[in-house]
Amino acid sequence: MPHKELPVEVVADIQRIFKLDPEPNHGLDALTGFNPRPTERVDTHRFSQRREEEALGSLTETQSHLAQQQAELQEMISTYRGELQRDQDPGRMQLVQELISELLSQMNRIREKATESEAIVQSITKEIQVLDLAKRNLTTSIRTLRQLQMLENTVSQLDGFVGTKQYTEMAHALSATKELSASIKPLASVPTVHLVMQHIQLTQGRIRTQLDQDFDALDDLAAALTKAAPTLTVTSLLEALQITIDFESSLSSRYGIPFHEITNSSPKPSKGTSISTVFEPHMGVFVEAQNKALADMLASSRGAKSRPSLEGVIASSFDENPVLVLPSSTELFYFYGQNLEQCAKLSNRKPLSDLCDLHKKWLRVYAEDVLFSSLRSTPRSERERKSMEGRFIELNNACVVLNTADYCHVTAIELEDKIKEKISDDYREQISLQAERDLFVSVISSAITVMLKEVESAVELGLAMMLRTQWGALTTVSGESPYVESIVRAVDTVVGSVRARVEQKKYLRNFYDKAANLLLTKFTNALVKSRPLKEIGAEQVLIDLQAIKACLLRFSQGMEASALSATYVKTITKSTTRLETLLKVINSPIDPTEGFVSNYTLLVGDNSFSNFQKVLDLKGTPRTDQNALLDKFLTMTSTMQDLESTSFLTSLDMDPSATPLTSSSLVTPNSSMLSLPSLLPSSATASVGLMTPPMGSSSGGGMETTSPATRREMFSGMRKLVSFATRRDREGSINP
Repeated sequence: MPHKELPVEVVADIQRIFKLDPEPNHGLDALTGFNPRPTERVDTHRFSQRREEEALGSLTETQSHLAQQQAELQEMISTYRGELQRDQDPGRMQLVQELISELLSQMNRIREKATESEAIVQSITKEIQVLDLAKRNLTTSIRTLRQLQMLENTVSQLDGFVGTKQYTEMAHALSATKELSASIKPLASVPTVHLVMQHIQLTQGRIRTQLDQDFDALDDLAAALTKAAPTLTVTSLLEALQITIDFESSLSSRYGIPFHEITNSSPKPSKGTSISTVFEPHMGVFVEAQNKALADMLASSRGAKSRPSLEGVIASSFDENPVLVLPSSTELFYFYGQNLEQCAKLSNRKPLSDLCDLHKKWLRVYAEDVLFSSLRSTPRSERERKSMEGRFIELNNACVVLNTADYCHVTAIELEDKIKEKISDDYREQISLQAERDLFVSVISSAITVMLKEVESAVELGLAMMLRTQWGALTTVSGESPYVESIVRAVDTVVGSVRARVEQKKYLRNFYDKAANLLLTKFTNALVKSRPLKEIGAEQVLIDLQAIKACLLRFSQGMEASALSATYVKTITKSTTRLETLLKVINSPIDPTEGFVSNYTLLVGDNSFSNFQKVLDLKGTPRTDQNALLDKFLTMTSTMQDLESTSFLTSLDMDPSATPLTSSSLVTPNSSMLSLPSLLPSSATASVGLMTPPMGSSSGGGMETTSPATRREMFSGMRKLVSFATRRDREGSINP
């Protein structure tokens, strides 16, 4: 039965009644719980007495519980003791041992029966195993006999191909023979198989001998081709060459090595050569055919037909999608790509080099006879040439030619790389299209010259109005002069047309530079021819120059790179500043003379007698007043050691030619590179006529040079002598 745990208080009372608690300590321990207060001791005693009475009341119940627990423990002990006596019974142990012995006996009997069964099964399946072995041997024999029969048939076919020299079929049969003979090679000791293997070896020897003999016939083949050369056609040549190349390729792929390595095994003079090489001397037929095809392709756009062809192409697509590049150029390079691939498949040696030479020839023809020729304007009346429609025709033609030349220049580089990629190493160093690319650069330069001609022609009317103006008679300064509007409108029209049609912006920058300097040069020449300017006229021209400058600065709006735009603006500002300086000097009064000379030296910064004379001429100073000014100039500058001997006025031409700056006839690019008028200094951005020439430098070779101070002294003395002689001549002519 379950044990019911007694309360803690009951257990404590039982221990105390039965004196199970340890005796209390005496001495100091006994004094630990001493309470000196009587009242509390009385209460404690009463509480203890009451608890003892309660414990005595539950004594009977506690004894009953204890008796019950004792009985349960006694019963468990009896049970365990009985089980232990049964397990230790000698008879029971004997029975267990007998059962184990019986089990081992049964296992031995089962093992014996299994051995007997295995012997019986082996006896039964022995005959089946013999039958399976016989079946496998029979299958192998049948397969071997079949392979042997196939090998004999293949060898028989191979003999036939060898006799008829059918090399393509011979290669397939020989490959099959090698594959079949490898499978029955372990049976070479069998007489029949041995005979077949010997026959195969003999056949391979015949093939090798026959191949050697056939390769020795390369000279005969070359002789036959040479003999048939007069009647040899491109079709027959390429067909025979293609068959030969296919044969060489099939052998190479069959044996996994290049064909020339196959021929290396030959001891004959043809060792290491391919059959297709004998066709190379006759590939001129192919190259000549390409030459004729190119001649026919470009016949309608060469020479005298180039200009009408160009204008016809532009007119046919002007309303829809304007032509930027001539279709003939793309067709030309497409044709180049096709016959380059075709020739490279047939030969990558001299024939491909000859084809490259042909490509170079027709690139030159295209540059000279198609592009350059189309830039030559057709005869037109003066009115038609100066009309807006006529001007647009010339500009459109020049822009299309420039774009086409740039396309040809870039694509020629790609063509050169492609040829170098495909040609043999022996010829790679000979491949270069640099000369042809230079021709297209010349065409680009010529196209820009045509554009500049249109700029020059467009501003002629405005400059003519400027020349007709009586600058010396002006009494007041107004706004911009009428000629300025004409010049600005013409320049904006031409530049806008060019900007819309030129694809590569780098050529636009070149055009902008040259057009700006062309206009400034024309303006400067007109300014020189318009003398005398007088002070009011110089001030008016200074105002007009600001409008011209603003027009030129607008060119930079079409430049993508900010750095290029900033450089262009800086250059135009520098060029116009020189003109402004000249006009400011002219605008200054000559009285007092010291102030005029000081203003000149401050703004111009040189002590050049001739340059000062130019300013006086442009100003319109009377001859009688010039002598005093020249004397004052010599006197004052002789003491100014920091002045230069030259300035931007040194290159100012006081008698400019009336010939247009771009009137030089275009030359064939093949004869010389086109030289444009030198409108810019080395930076390609400064104005001719207002450019400071390079200062002299010390010559080499240890030669003695003159110091700047000595040179100024010598020049000053010479200027005085010239001034004195000039005055004597003038006085003599006035007072005879």
